[in-house]
Amino acid sequence: MTYRPVSQMLAIFVLPEIDRRVASGAINASSLPIQVHQLRLVQPGAGHRVELNEEVQLEVEVAPKRAFKAGEPVTLDDIDPAKCYLKPPLLDGKPASYFLVQSAFLNLHVMFDFTQQAPGTPSIAQPAGPMKYAMAGFVQAWAFLKALKPLEKFRQLAVLNWPPAPGYFPSVLAFAHKNPELLNGPELAEAVAKAYGPDLWAQRLAFWKEAKFFPPGSERRPFGKSRTSSFPVRTTCIGRTLTSISRSNPSNTRRNTL
Repeated sequence: MTYRPVSQMLAIFVLPEIDRRVASGAINASSLPIQVHQLRLVQPGAGHRVELNEEVQLEVEVAPKRAFKAGEPVTLDDIDPAKCYLKPPLLDGKPASYFLVQSAFLNLHVMFDFTQQAPGTPSIAQPAGPMKYAMAGFVQAWAFLKALKPLEKFRQLAVLNWPPAPGYFPSVLAFAHKNPELLNGPELAEAVAKAYGPDLWAQRLAFWKEAKFFPPGSERRPFGKSRTSSFPVRTTCIGRTLTSISRSNPSNTRRNTL
């Protein structure tokens, strides 16, 4: 329920906004494509406003653990992370509907509130309550990415004949970061095999179903589900040879030379 609405928002609002800015000279065509790491769609009534990257200025209400001075830096130790609430954008002093997307590398976080445009009486159009904001999760994720440098790790693995794959993030990249001396040994293959376990394939299959990657009646998705549940694979690396052994049938061994 994340990728589909985000892709729709990109197609309906963000791409036309970028085209508009290029046509007006606000964005230089030579700078395309641009990386969008956060966006917010604000809808005041029938119109809309698209905010990209640094244009997104969030207001978060927190429960402080000490007194603050204006302009003073605040850390997670200074607040209660469980009591962080996102305040909606204001237009003419009134809360406006919005759709917010923030990314931390391959992870997307989506928040939205369209109750301001809900039909009915004014009481129906009021938000049910403050929306929690995962402040601690974002701060920790950004600190993790800063230390991990995922693009560098992907390049490092590619040199070792491990082509970049989204399933490597975050566990395999974290392994490479913590154990650079083990990247030429069997431990790396074990880390990859662990990353591509049942949990990852369950997420992939759920996404394929939601996105309707396979046509109705197709046997591919049910087959993939049965294979991942019935034949989990354990992978080991001996020298430059990758060995895959079926747990349900140890005699069924397949080797691929890297």
